[in-house]
Formats: sequence, structure tokens, C-alpha cells
Amino acid sequence: MVIISDVDRMVFMKNILVGLGNPGEKYQLTRHNLGFMFLDFLLLKYHLEQFSFKNKLQTELSINSNLVLVKPQTFMNLSGEAVSKVLNFYGDSGSSMAQLANEYLFVAHDDLDIKFGEFKIQLATGPKDHNGLSSIYQHLNTMDFWHIRIGSDDRDGNRQIPSEKYVLQSLESVQLRVLEEVFEKIVAQLIERKILSF
Repeated sequence: MVIISDVDRMVFMKNILVGLGNPGEKYQLTRHNLGFMFLDFLLLKYHLEQFSFKNKLQTELSINSNLVLVKPQTFMNLSGEAVSKVLNFYGDSGSSMAQLANEYLFVAHDDLDIKFGEFKIQLATGPKDHNGLSSIYQHLNTMDFWHIRIGSDDRDGNRQIPSEKYVLQSLESVQLRVLEEVFEKIVAQLIERKILSF
């Protein structure tokens, strides 16, 4: 069991960036794990601290000078459990979950409402249906945080594969190269709009 020290608690900075996904190797490169993949991209690009598992918070954390990266390890449908624990642990005890989310929280996630290769960065706006986000909304009692919406749909109108199966399909090497370009654009826009700094 990993013990979280007071030093860890004291390094809570301006922002918490959560990437949504499912833990485990078989889900690693699936569409539903675009949030995890974005955090991995940031880790390599900016030489951030490696992730370490924090059992108490049900997450993997990368704790850096101005940013805490968070990968919930609860599986997608229960993401809100881990996110609420992280906010509660690092946040001001006098603030509500909704207040902490509004001030500190950013969530990167796959989005079937957006075409693969595109993205949107929006405050308090997410896809029509996303179980990970639904869990977060329920636990925090708010949608009022930044959504980094990474497009995952390239079915070109073919909806024969149900969404819940489609998002668990692995991406091909060509798609992974496209994603790297998308991630670069997301970072550039976050910095340009002064939403996040790295």
C-alpha cells in the first residue's frame, strides 16, 4: 500500500488534469483511452514526473510543479469516485466539490460526438453520452469544469457497431500518428488561450 505523505498534499498546484480511460494493457490503445493517451503524451513531451499508483485515491498520479496529472484506476464507469477523492484530498476543505472542480479541474476524454482527428476545448460542455463523465458529474454535482474533448468517431455514418463496443476497439498505427498531431494542437491551444501552462 502506498502512503501519501504531507509533502504530496502540499504540492497541490493550480490545476488537476484528469485523463479518462480504463486501466489494463488490453485497453491501452483503444478509443476510450484517449484521455490516458493524452496524459502519456504530455509526460513524454514535457519530461514530467512518472506516474505512481496511489491506492488511497484509486489513481495513478504524476505530481509536477504546476500540474497534477491523474489517471483514475476505477474503470471508466466509476471515474467520479477517483476524481472526487483527488479533489477532496488536495483541495481546500472549506470548498465544495463543485467549487473545487470549477477552480482546478480539467478533464481530457474521448468524444463520439466529434470526428476523429478533431477536438474541442469547452467549459461545462461534454458529449451527449459518456459514462465516465456521467460518473464525474454525479460525484461532483457539477459539469462546470474544462472539458478537453478528443474526437474518436471515424465510422463515416456507419453505426452498425454499437458505441459501447466501438470505443473499445484498438487504434491502428496510422490513427495513432494522427492523434499525436491532435495532441500537439490541443497543447498549443491550451497554452494560447491561457487555460493551462506546461
